[in-house]
Amino acid sequence: MSMRQSVIDLFKKIVVFNYSLPHGSIEKSIYTTINNDYCYSSNDDSKLAEIIHNALIDYAFNDNEITGDLNDLQTEAIETRMRIEDDDSDSTQQKYGFFGEVLLNLFLRICFQTTPIIAKGYFYDILKPEEPKGYDSFHLIKTDKGISLWFGEVKFHQSYSTALKSVFDNIEKAISNDYFRNNLLAILPKKNDLNIQDTTIDEVIQYLKKQPKTTIESLISNFSLKLVYPVFIICNSITDYDHTISLIIDEIKSNYSGKSLSIGVDYDLFFILMPISDVKQTKTQVLQWIKSKQPLTLL
Repeated sequence: MSMRQSVIDLFKKIVVFNYSLPHGSIEKSIYTTINNDYCYSSNDDSKLAEIIHNALIDYAFNDNEITGDLNDLQTEAIETRMRIEDDDSDSTQQKYGFFGEVLLNLFLRICFQTTPIIAKGYFYDILKPEEPKGYDSFHLIKTDKGISLWFGEVKFHQSYSTALKSVFDNIEKAISNDYFRNNLLAILPKKNDLNIQDTTIDEVIQYLKKQPKTTIESLISNFSLKLVYPVFIICNSITDYDHTISLIIDEIKSNYSGKSLSIGVDYDLFFILMPISDVKQTKTQVLQWIKSKQPLTLL
């Protein structure tokens, strides 16, 4: 079963592609390895919150599990597949990772036509109510040339400066041989729960099972794999949209040049930038619907 058309339709109505970078005087980021970064906006933050609320199950479950009563599935997702603790303070709840990870999942699937290898909800441990570790997405695109693994990161902050600091405090680790391999190894215990049936992925998993210390170079050469690392920034717009985009790109260049990013093989890294009107209110609306057990509107 593919993603619900109602979710896709509302996403395409609310999420607007503005332009790619370079654009006018605004360059692409100094770390972008492909031709472009991509700039989007929301034309209705309340509807963006509705999309997040309705797509929790797409984040929590594989496609073939999204059947039956979707409101019951929503309850199961909230209770067992993501961190939402009633005892957490408002400030802690605002920092939950699922807000951005839900949107990253949608962006990759709808805008870049990826397929999730496994839903991120599988990495939540109900006995340890904390944010799941590792990459924020486990997606792929399969072509005649091989498989591109889209292991991305998302930061959903009011301040773009805070979002960027969080990205660049961790980016050398994220783009490293060991971290890439360890995230592949994290899929091993869940090999029977994958979202896709693909012989190459099965072969990669079996190879890793036998040789967990293998090098990334070996994986790349044996299975024609490539790492694609989208970095998704959602933040409040400052003064106006274009100025916010320009400030983000300028801050990356001014404050974060000189990072050593290498996994010993070619990879693609690019930014998806999405300034919106009010990050806090968007998250607050989602939390209110969750706490009040608001029924899904997109079935």
